[in-house]
Amino acid sequence: AYEIYQCDWSSDVCSSDLIPEVKFKPKGIKFPLPSNYNPVTRHYDETVPWNGSFKSYNEYTNNLAWVIYWVLRNADWGMDIAGADVDLGAFYTFAKYCDELVDNGKGGTEPRFTINHQFVERDAVPQFLMYLLNLGNANFATNEFGQIKIVWDGYGQPITKIITNANVIDGLFQYSSNDLESRTNLVNVTYMREELLGDSDTANFYDQTLIDRYGLQTADVILAGCTSEGQALRKARWTLYNNCYLTEIITFKQLFQGADYAVGDLISIMDSDNVTVAPKHAVISGYSYSDRKSTRLNSSHTDISRMPSSA
Repeated sequence: AYEIYQCDWSSDVCSSDLIPEVKFKPKGIKFPLPSNYNPVTRHYDETVPWNGSFKSYNEYTNNLAWVIYWVLRNADWGMDIAGADVDLGAFYTFAKYCDELVDNGKGGTEPRFTINHQFVERDAVPQFLMYLLNLGNANFATNEFGQIKIVWDGYGQPITKIITNANVIDGLFQYSSNDLESRTNLVNVTYMREELLGDSDTANFYDQTLIDRYGLQTADVILAGCTSEGQALRKARWTLYNNCYLTEIITFKQLFQGADYAVGDLISIMDSDNVTVAPKHAVISGYSYSDRKSTRLNSSHTDISRMPSSA
C-alpha cells in the first residue's frame, strides 16, 4: 500500500535548489487483536477467560508480542504459518507482559516492550526475527505439542523441572563461568529516538564498581524498533547484568529423561554437594546429544525485570 502526500512551502522557507527533508511519524500497521483487548488502554478484559478469538476487524498496535505473532501467521507479508502450529497461549501471556507499565525514567510510566519501526530493507527471515526477539529479551522454542512458542527472560514464569543429584549421570554437576572478557560494564544501546522523529541516539549504562574490578569493557547493542530512551536503558541494564552477574554455567548429563528439555525452560538445581547455597534457578541455554546422553548448559537466572532503578 502507498500513501501520497502533498506539501507546500513558501519561498522564504525553502530555496529553489534545495529539497526539504520530510519526516513522518507513521502510526504503524493494523492486526487482528484479541477480542478482549483494548490496544489504546492496553487492558485485557479477563472477567471471563479469553477463549482465543480475535476481533473481526484490524486495529493499530505496537505490542511486540502481537507483531511477532502476525509476522509468523500472516500469509501476505509474513511466514504463513498455520495457527495450529503456534502456541497462542504463550504469545498471549507475553503480550500482557509487554503491556505492563514500567518506570520510563522520567517520572512516568510506559509499556515494557513496544516496537515502532519501518523496515525498509529485506532481510533473511532469521535475522529479521532476531531484531524483533531482541527487543523483548525473547526467543522461540517448541512446546510439548511441537508448536512454536515464545519464551522470555522475565519474572513470574513457572519452574518446569527440579534437577537433583539423583537424576543426573554419576550425580555430578560441573560448574564454570563465562570469560572475564565478556563481562562488559559499559553498554551502549543505539535506538531511534522518538523526539528526533526516528534519528538514532545512544543510551548508556555503566557500573563503576565493575569498571574498577575488570577495567573498562564495552558492549554495543543496536535495538531496531525501539524509540523510547527508557526501553533502551532497560536493555542496557539487562545486558550488563546478564554479562556481569549471571556468570555461572552448570553442565550436567542425563539419560532419556533429558530428552524433553527445551531452550528457555526454567529449572531448579538442587546439588547436595553444594548444600551451602540455596537451590539455583537456571535457564536452559543449550544442549548436545552424544552416545544417548544429553548435556545441558544452564545460565543462572534472576529477576531482571524488577531490578532497582540504580541498577
